[in-house]
Amino acid sequence: MDKVLVTGGNGHLGYNLIKLLVDRGYKVRTSVRDKTDFKKVGHLQSLNVEIVEMDLMKPETMYPAVKGVDGVFHVASPFKIISKKPEEEVIDPIVNGYLNILKASKDEGVKKFILTSSVVAIGTICSGENPLTEETWNKKPVNPYSKAKTQAEKIAWDFSNTNSLNMIAILPATIIGPYFHRHTPSTILFERLLKGELPFILPFTFNFVDVRDVAKIHLSAYEDKNAKGRYIVSNKTLSLSELFQIVHSIYPDIKIPGRKLSNNLLYVAPLFDYIYSAFTGKERLLSLDLIKEYANKIQSYSNEKIVKEFSFSPIPIEETIKDTIEWMVNANK
Repeated sequence: MDKVLVTGGNGHLGYNLIKLLVDRGYKVRTSVRDKTDFKKVGHLQSLNVEIVEMDLMKPETMYPAVKGVDGVFHVASPFKIISKKPEEEVIDPIVNGYLNILKASKDEGVKKFILTSSVVAIGTICSGENPLTEETWNKKPVNPYSKAKTQAEKIAWDFSNTNSLNMIAILPATIIGPYFHRHTPSTILFERLLKGELPFILPFTFNFVDVRDVAKIHLSAYEDKNAKGRYIVSNKTLSLSELFQIVHSIYPDIKIPGRKLSNNLLYVAPLFDYIYSAFTGKERLLSLDLIKEYANKIQSYSNEKIVKEFSFSPIPIEETIKDTIEWMVNANK
């Protein structure tokens, strides 16, 4: 079997992808920023993989990580939707991280490069419009994370095409599901819900997909010799109200917010979120640029390409939601 590198192996997707690769018999090397931090790598050590240190902003750390592997899965990426220093904490690490790992992979003769992008590089629609496809690009990203992912993927395609690097981009929707060892902005929503810390429902609509399905499509794209281009990995488009209703139907004891925030109050909500964060130390969930990008917009995408090419059949969203919450509850026992 091939020897592959998975960058960002201690993240939600990275860990699930490594589990899948190990189960399939691949020799796996994974990169983290600090391999001496047991809290961040202990769960990887149990998978019997090679762990190396790599920093997205330090190209010299990438060559040892890439050397001698057949393929690279570049999953590592800051996932911050709110930042006081967006250029330093989000945009530069994502954009330069893509370019640095691509250069190292090209120089070391990597045969295939699987890039984890995001549907934020595609954008959203308004009610009544057709689902978006791989042909679409986000023309007006607002949030720093959306800006970075869009810009970085375009740069990656320019580099791979110019240098004849066999690259495929995977664009997951909002990832939830089990086996995460620290929260992401997507999973922390469930923690806040369980703790009764959501006073109202925001008028946001996202597409949710199981992390295990996203990992499978990464592997399918790597193994399929005919795979090329971009691949959206999506499942179910749900408003937050619909999402919470599903949670309540599975766990009736979980109380869900009883009111939806009106448009009149929507633009002052980030101020209250800021104050709440300042007093409690909780991570912020809402900012003005998030409202501009997602309020009253819809994340709706066609997964026709992965259904046709990879016979994709998604895990039912109810199962994904149940597994997400059960993983959180059991992990905190």
